[in-house]
Amino acid sequence: MLIRPACLEDADAIAEVQVASWHAAYRGLMPDDILRSVTFEARSTRWRSILSVVPPMSRTTVGVRDDRVVAFASVGDSRDGDGMGEVWALYAHPTVWSTGAGRALLVEGIVHLGDRGFDRIILWVLAGNARAIRFYEAAGFRLDGAAKTEDRLPHLRMQRAVRLD
Repeated sequence: MLIRPACLEDADAIAEVQVASWHAAYRGLMPDDILRSVTFEARSTRWRSILSVVPPMSRTTVGVRDDRVVAFASVGDSRDGDGMGEVWALYAHPTVWSTGAGRALLVEGIVHLGDRGFDRIILWVLAGNARAIRFYEAAGFRLDGAAKTEDRLPHLRMQRAVRLD
């Protein structure tokens, strides 16, 4: 899989991956009205906006197989203002789950945040998403006890050191 920086032309492909992933992973974990609101059109518009004005210290990368974007990751400064790095988003198309695509993008994001000088990284995972929690635990993340509700959805915070010694 080729990993490269995302560009504006990737907005539709990223939206396709995100919508497919949300609908496969979150059914039963969130209210149907929220899941129905996650449409290709809405996500494509959002990604066009994000990719046209990227904050200078953030990074969105895509994983490409057979000339098709199959996964993406977005990392940057923690939105909690705690001086840590954050994995803002990491999604793989369900057709490539358990193939290493998400893991490769996660590792690339961790390296990028480490190169930026962060010692610790956080991410927020939807409460009840056992598959995602297992995935992140396998990568060294641990639930740290922090929780929040965002858009009516409960989230749990996970964190790890950039370098696991």
